[in-house]
Amino acid sequence: MTERGYFQVKHLYKESSLLYLGIYLTSFSTLLFEITLTRVFSVAQWYHFAFMVVSMALLGYSASGTFLMLFPSIFKKDTYSVLSNCALLFAISSPLSYIITNRIAFDPVKIAWDPIQLIYILIYYILFSIPFFFSGMTISIAISRFSNIVHRIYFSDLIGAGSGCLLALLIFSLTDASNSVIISSISGIFASTIFSLHPSSYKKNSFPYRLILIVIPISIIIISPPFMEIAISPYKGLQTALRHPDAEIIKTEWDSISRVDVIKSGAVRFAPGLSLKFQGELPEQIGLTVDGGSLNAITKFSGNKDEIRFIDYLPSVIPYYLTNPDNVLIFDPRGGLDILSAIYHGAKNIESVEFYPLLTGIVKNDYREFSGGIYDKEKIGIKSGDGRTFIRQSKNRYDIIQISPGDAFASSSTGIYGLTEDYRFTVEAFKDYIEHLDENGILTITLYLLPPPRHELKIISTAVKALEEMGVSSPEKHIAIIRTWGTITIIIKRSGIVSSDIDKIKSFCKERHFDTDYYPYIKREETNIYNRFKEPLYFNFISKIINPNERDSFFKNYIFDITPVTDERPFFHHFFKWDAIKETYKIFGGKWQPFLEGGYLIPVVFIQSLFVSIAFIILPLFFSREVSLKNFKTADISFLIYFLLIGIGFMFAEISMIQKFILFLGHPVYSISTVLFTLLISSGVGSRFSGKFSNGQDGGVKIRKFKLYLLILCGLIIIYAILLPYIFNKILLEGIIWRQLISFAFLFPLGFFMGMPFPTGIKLLERYNAGIIPWAWCINGCSSVVSSVLVILIALSFGFKITLILSAVAYAGGFLIISKGYDRKD
Repeated sequence: MTERGYFQVKHLYKESSLLYLGIYLTSFSTLLFEITLTRVFSVAQWYHFAFMVVSMALLGYSASGTFLMLFPSIFKKDTYSVLSNCALLFAISSPLSYIITNRIAFDPVKIAWDPIQLIYILIYYILFSIPFFFSGMTISIAISRFSNIVHRIYFSDLIGAGSGCLLALLIFSLTDASNSVIISSISGIFASTIFSLHPSSYKKNSFPYRLILIVIPISIIIISPPFMEIAISPYKGLQTALRHPDAEIIKTEWDSISRVDVIKSGAVRFAPGLSLKFQGELPEQIGLTVDGGSLNAITKFSGNKDEIRFIDYLPSVIPYYLTNPDNVLIFDPRGGLDILSAIYHGAKNIESVEFYPLLTGIVKNDYREFSGGIYDKEKIGIKSGDGRTFIRQSKNRYDIIQISPGDAFASSSTGIYGLTEDYRFTVEAFKDYIEHLDENGILTITLYLLPPPRHELKIISTAVKALEEMGVSSPEKHIAIIRTWGTITIIIKRSGIVSSDIDKIKSFCKERHFDTDYYPYIKREETNIYNRFKEPLYFNFISKIINPNERDSFFKNYIFDITPVTDERPFFHHFFKWDAIKETYKIFGGKWQPFLEGGYLIPVVFIQSLFVSIAFIILPLFFSREVSLKNFKTADISFLIYFLLIGIGFMFAEISMIQKFILFLGHPVYSISTVLFTLLISSGVGSRFSGKFSNGQDGGVKIRKFKLYLLILCGLIIIYAILLPYIFNKILLEGIIWRQLISFAFLFPLGFFMGMPFPTGIKLLERYNAGIIPWAWCINGCSSVVSSVLVILIALSFGFKITLILSAVAYAGGFLIISKGYDRKD
């Protein structure tokens, strides 16, 4: 190589490096912003609303392809200047969209009586789609303009997204979600600056100007102006507690999975189901909320049991009257009330598992003296994580396993796509619980009453199914249920409830004016005495679930889906029935708000995203100069269907894997971060490797080798769908790091092959009709967004094994398209 040639190559390498680094930073910023929005809305509203808004906003990413098809003149401008401007507009619009929407008084609860809320939600959609539109423009322009190196661009895109996913956890551990919005903006400014360094752009844009812009977001982080504080719905627990005179937030802390607020308020009175027979006063309590939600509390305790005498009037303490409490396991003690109950009743060894480690740290470190140091006592062991994962690894047996009432309805999902899954209340979970009980051990679950009955009935049906699968011939003899004015407690005894247990239950309830809704051989007249309904509602329902001859008919005719839940379909909070919408609407008094729960929102999001996606996809047919209905060719359709299918295949596999790894990794956030990071990074490597398919002579693609890799991908997905549950049951490692490393090793081959179809398809399309590459980008993006909702809808009915198989079918469809029309000799 001549000296001149050497410097030309070096110059081109430098220019390409600027492109790759700019794409990396853009993707990093985008995924960080997406994850941040999910956390912001989970705190400001509810996680249902986060799912809806973020899903719709992501369509802005796909809209960039439609825009480029309608306005191809953009490609005539200096590419790096356009890339720099798009990245800068993302950096500006991301914090502005947050600030503006944060000032809009939107609240989904008000929609029933305030129609303007519908306008507000439309504004939310538009404003939050703008940043994704500009980041999508950046990637789409780069892929369209430099399609010959698409495998490297896509590599940078995926590696940046993977980095954003991983670093988001670190950022949330160091600062709050509002600052995370600003950090994503700063990264976007850096991306814009990198693009502007290209020689063709440097003369036209002022590099120092873009760098100076970073001062603005940094100043916002330092000053922390009031407009950056998250506006929380007035209907959430935190805001309700703060409405009490002299109420105040004492402390607010964030970590990667939660925001915890410590509240001093007269409204803090945490004693779920406390008997009205209790005439004393509650000890002082300090309120706790997670993500601004339901109120829990730290109870003042100095070691004198007389201070916490009220505990003996709680329904959740009934197991201490039925068995010797030598070894007790408590799930999610939050502020520690159930631990105090175990101490009060003389438990010898207490273990607890807290889902939110930040809560444990606050009670243990900040309020050690106030709480009586209950988390410091030698006989009390507390661990962080998911209770189900903990008990699968535990070799101990317990006299009492107690699921706390403070958050029993909260879904264990805190991630982007895990809307309603909850592995705590599945048939397999109940089998794990019961198998870890001593012979006379008791499992209790206390829930708040939320009429009409559904949560409690689904738990009972799931427990009965678990007992039957364990070979118990008469499950009805192992269950008892008591009810207060506001809670219901389900009691499951491993050895069966005998006459002496029944006498103790009746005595316990009579002294406290609690109702007995069920125990073996209960009579109708023994129910519905103190906290009365017009008829013994719970007795009637429970009797039908217990009776195998009436059970199926009751499940079929009941307004809600209360059939048993399994690990394959872990949607405990899904109660939706298509054929009962009108009846459900009437039962809820003509109000739509309850439809937000239990999966009702998922079809709404799906329909919205589907219609918007169709609009984006068909617009180029009518208004683009590149294509029209007259010159639209069959080959064009085949290519576009190919990108549609691989988008479906990718999302179906990704989301199914996130769900399946939740139980193995023990926490939804661990699953989301590990699975997304691994799949994105390995897909990036696979994309980079796909460059080897190119023929150096004519820039073509080695189709035969690519077809082989597509078949390997389909086979891997099928193998994972079948074998993963068995592998997880065999690997029960306690250390999260080891489980994450194993997950990385399992998922990397899958992600590697998943990263090949998109860049290879772009290279094929470049040779055939490069003008419709932005359209392919749009279709792939739209199919990804729609599929992220569709996969949940399918899994609700058929489970995640089926969605994985459908992922393989989608990729197989791509294989057939490649085989039919684009095969060529190597």
